[in-house]
Amino acid sequence: MIVLTYKCGDHAYWAWASGEGSSVSVWRPQLWPFKFAIMLGFIMLILQGIVNFLKTLGVAVKGGRQ
Repeated sequence: MIVLTYKCGDHAYWAWASGEGSSVSVWRPQLWPFKFAIMLGFIMLILQGIVNFLKTLGVAVKGGRQ
């Protein structure tokens, strides 16, 4: 997941630096906002996984939910 996030960030940066636009549409919208949004989604997914792991670890150490 971390590698995927890194690669998304790399693609997003490249799209921003080069001014990449969509070749499908006539008005060629910029693609970097969408690529950054995907990267941000992966970052939030990783953070949620870390939070769930720490919560589960706390329950395991304390011996039960409180």
